[in-house]
Amino acid sequence: MAEKIERLVGTRGREENKALYVIFPYNEDDVREMFEEENLENLYFADAPESKMSLSNFNRIVLQADDRMEKIREEIEATVKFLKKQMKAHPDWKGTSETKGIPYEDGVIWKYFMKDSYKNKDEKVRVWVYKGEMVVYYGEQKKG
Repeated sequence: MAEKIERLVGTRGREENKALYVIFPYNEDDVREMFEEENLENLYFADAPESKMSLSNFNRIVLQADDRMEKIREEIEATVKFLKKQMKAHPDWKGTSETKGIPYEDGVIWKYFMKDSYKNKDEKVRVWVYKGEMVVYYGEQKKG
């Protein structure tokens, strides 16, 4: 199972608002009790107040983390296989990349579970996500 994620969650519109850390995936009843709130829709992510994502949607995505990480890894491996063929066809190239759109949920998984820990077994591979797109690069890496 994927590790748990801790995020700062807060209330709005009260005389005294609360901000507490919540561990995801969470138990709804525990969160209601922590915040003394019947409706979880009244809570927001204090670490990203502009976010439109609800706690329940984030929790659903976290519960799918293992399957989504496996899917992302498989997509990266398929892309690397394609890029290796491109490099063989063009031996003068130093590297090449492929950019693919990434579903929102997979972007969340990348950000919270894979961004800092993903390492491909091939040291010529580098992967990053930027503005809803995953970039897979294969080739020479900068030194230093």
